[in-house]
Amino acid sequence: MSANYALFFQISPDMFLVLDIQGHVLETNIAGVRVLGWPPWQIRGKHALDFVHPEDRERTQFELDQLSIGNVSANFETRCQHRDGRYRWISWTGATPADRSSILLIGRDVTSTKESWLRVAQRENFFHTLVDQVSSYIFHNDTNGSRDYSNAAWLNFTGRSLSSE
Repeated sequence: MSANYALFFQISPDMFLVLDIQGHVLETNIAGVRVLGWPPWQIRGKHALDFVHPEDRERTQFELDQLSIGNVSANFETRCQHRDGRYRWISWTGATPADRSSILLIGRDVTSTKESWLRVAQRENFFHTLVDQVSSYIFHNDTNGSRDYSNAAWLNFTGRSLSSE
């Protein structure tokens, strides 16, 4: 690797992984320490799936298989285990060089985004549960005038369902 590319590899805030065609880590950058807590020398030689959450391994293996035959894989997400045992959500983009000698992956930590969306979904669920207990009719239309929410009282009054709103 030329000095310019080596510097680019090391200064990236995103994780760079170079895997052999079977999925073993050949090289990684220092961002792996920041994202997952693992120094490069503790990752090298291990199979990439060793760090992936058990529920995500089948999907991740599928993506690695696709990459190994030359397909580009963009934005697949997996949970990877941090050195402290917690899991982090990583969004991966990958490709394989023309000679198919390795798999190249760039991983971005999207844990905070995933956790934010989860909190929003939980709050929305709480709001809907609360509003469904109210006997007043409550509904909401989006900016196009389409109904995007109706509480249980409104649905009971109109005899409609959420899908027909």
